[in-house]
Amino acid sequence: MIVFGIDFESETKGMLQILGQQIGVTATRGDGGLEIRTGGTDPTVFFGKQEGDVITGEMRDGTTILHFRMEREPLLPHPGSRAEAWQQDLDFAQRKLLRLETSFTSQSRQQFVRSIAELRASAATLDDPHLIVRLARIIAALGNAHTRLYLLRNRTDLRRLRVRVWWFRDQLYVVRTSPEITSLLGCEVLRIGEVPVLRARQMVDDLYAGSKGWRGYMSTYTLTSPEILYGADIIPFMESIRWEFVCNGEKLSVDLKPLPLRHSTAPVESWWDLAPDAPQTMEGAKGMALPVVPLYLRHPDRPYWFEYLPDVAVLYFQYFRSSADPQHPVAQFQEELLKALADHPKAALIVDLRFNTGGNGDVGKQMMADIEAASTLRKVYVITGPQRSPPFVSLGAVEAMGQGNFRWRGGRRWPRVFRGGWQYPTSQFKADHSLRERQALLFGREYDALVRMFQRTSGGIVGDSSASKQQL
Repeated sequence: MIVFGIDFESETKGMLQILGQQIGVTATRGDGGLEIRTGGTDPTVFFGKQEGDVITGEMRDGTTILHFRMEREPLLPHPGSRAEAWQQDLDFAQRKLLRLETSFTSQSRQQFVRSIAELRASAATLDDPHLIVRLARIIAALGNAHTRLYLLRNRTDLRRLRVRVWWFRDQLYVVRTSPEITSLLGCEVLRIGEVPVLRARQMVDDLYAGSKGWRGYMSTYTLTSPEILYGADIIPFMESIRWEFVCNGEKLSVDLKPLPLRHSTAPVESWWDLAPDAPQTMEGAKGMALPVVPLYLRHPDRPYWFEYLPDVAVLYFQYFRSSADPQHPVAQFQEELLKALADHPKAALIVDLRFNTGGNGDVGKQMMADIEAASTLRKVYVITGPQRSPPFVSLGAVEAMGQGNFRWRGGRRWPRVFRGGWQYPTSQFKADHSLRERQALLFGREYDALVRMFQRTSGGIVGDSSASKQQL
């Protein structure tokens, strides 16, 4: 099952949102229903008929036919108070998740209903940050890493402080700041308010399901949000927050103030703050000046690229996102990569997926299959890391590789994930849910040994733990 949405700007033109993509569509009426199709020579076609508040039909994509059902959401009365508005959103969350979430057990379903009821009863007494944090925890408690409350990262609905941070093992460092506090760049964070930083991380861990590495990645967002810090009871107030640092061996305390909220539906990746040429996550921000930019941070603007490293006889291939590059079509890139593999038959291949955050898995499926076929006699290493999104992301990029001669750094069995989401009618917060299919392969995050094997003295390939810390 795939959940999709279509927003119409007119009766005949709109935008399809599916699997992380936004695709232009046209619509026509006929045969007692509505046909919606994407552009191009091989369009995806939806045809549906309406009966009352329900539209049923089928989606045709090549030889694949999927049946769908869409039901109109009931109109809600205008809320008479903040508490009533929250109650509407909580009722909405319960109705949607009970119907669409497939990870429920009998016990977790009952606990979810109880938790929503308790939070609904507290809507008049809790402030917004505490309601937000508690709702996020209720959803995360389902244990499905792709079912979550979107507050930061894929969209921005909460404020953030004037620093950006990154975990190096169990130490949190400032890697980007607003212009007036650049003296904090490179400082280690010791405390947020009165709470030691590792304890603060534990207090926001349960806002998201998933692996420890994934929750740690998400904490680089939540620990810099005053609403989350306050709602999680890490700080007593939001407008000025005391942080304690170690800078050049000396302790320093600074009161950090939040930036004004700028709502956005554009994704913001925390790892961008490591790469000098990546998109800005904070307007006018200043980052650290790296004497040498590590290879894996040199081209954050490209969804895929490769380079042959002659001094270590390695072909390094980085796959940032499963989407096509209009300036460098996948077919052309695939031809160039396969030629490089043929030109260097004894070279090892590194496939770096640690920052791959999703997209359309079909984009690179054939390319990955061809890479495997061209690499049966070489050593191949696939790097993943805690920065990856949960299962579907890296899976979509490499599922065609099989196991063969590929060496995965770590290795876990995860369910395959198909994603969908909705927006709460009153608060406009976004939620996401997923539908699972068993037995798909995803790869672990233990790659330090691999990094050490191929680290170059010039700073070429550097992992995101101790080696990166030295670079920063």
